[in-house]
Amino acid sequence: MIESDQKKVWKARAATYNNLKWVNNSTLKRAMLEHGRFGRTHSVLDAGTGTGVIASLVAPFVKEVHGIDISKEMLSFANNGHPNTVFKEGDVRKMTYPDARFDRVIARNVFHNILMEEDRLRAARECRRVLKKGGWFILQEGVPPHASLKRDFEKIFALKETRATFLPEEMASLLKQAGFAKVSVNIIDDKDFDLKNWLDNDGTLSEEVKQKIIDMHVNGTEEFKKHYNLRASAGRVLIDTKAALVIGEK
Repeated sequence: MIESDQKKVWKARAATYNNLKWVNNSTLKRAMLEHGRFGRTHSVLDAGTGTGVIASLVAPFVKEVHGIDISKEMLSFANNGHPNTVFKEGDVRKMTYPDARFDRVIARNVFHNILMEEDRLRAARECRRVLKKGGWFILQEGVPPHASLKRDFEKIFALKETRATFLPEEMASLLKQAGFAKVSVNIIDDKDFDLKNWLDNDGTLSEEVKQKIIDMHVNGTEEFKKHYNLRASAGRVLIDTKAALVIGEK
């Protein structure tokens, strides 16, 4: 997918993005705050801020937050209620900030939209460049609940969007290639993920595609259902998902 196509997708998704339960999920938010160890004197960059949910989450705990995103439509929904937050259009692969500008750089569910491997490495190096010495890059992505289900994960998402799929160790490898001296991996369990909420609020999917994705879950193998802890009743399909929060220290 070329950059103009990406912008079209986010234009279509912007209006319903904040209705997605995972976007404001308290477990994922709490993990970001706990593992990020944000300080009152910290300057923070939220790279790929989207509607500014994470920027607004950390703003009360830090000196300032800058949020950048390639989609002006997503940014139009960003809550700028915190006086120490600034939002603007920008691309994580080629940022205009000076070297060593930030104490923390966050990229939540951003890198799977960077389709080319060389672009992901370029983006990770950019995140390292704008960090102060000793600063942290916090990379969070949804990951398959078990390594054996990576191919299933890819097939499901292929019906929904064009994206990259990572295992936690692949995320850690990316940060090491980008030059981070210390890399740690944290796995977060996100329980009771509602497939209907996820699909209905995507903003780009036909009813036929939504049903295909639901059928792929409901008709999955026993191993698939076990690792996802799949539960289907009264028209709802709930699964337990996982996110990897990988931290690289400069």
